[in-house]
Amino acid sequence: MTSEPTITVDPRLAEVISTVKEINRAWFSARWDDLATLLDPGVIFSSPDSLGRAEGRDACIASYQEFLTQATIGWFQDHEWQVDLNGNVAVASYRFEISYEMGGTMLSEGGRDIWVLRLDEVGWTGIWRTITQGEGD
Repeated sequence: MTSEPTITVDPRLAEVISTVKEINRAWFSARWDDLATLLDPGVIFSSPDSLGRAEGRDACIASYQEFLTQATIGWFQDHEWQVDLNGNVAVASYRFEISYEMGGTMLSEGGRDIWVLRLDEVGWTGIWRTITQGEGD
């Protein structure tokens, strides 16, 4: 009799995705204290075009705050998640689409959001992030 192979899924994969989704929920709803608990004090947001860079939790939160002072989010969708684990470090990426109103104009864009997270005694925290824009990502 042949038995079916057992497939086990590392529960940390779901934890990482949940953490990134909670980061997004926190900044979408301007819950800055909640967001601060999900970001490492030394977190870095880096733009692939080298035009934008924020270093440190306060600067990264300020970048979200600045966006929300100029824009109202209409909708957001994430999909095509991929998570790679190596010890207490995870790289999570997903495709996104977002629609928002800015200056009286509705805008839509999409791309790929890439996070590096680290697991410590408190849980997963974001330590690095970049976004690539466009349909071909």
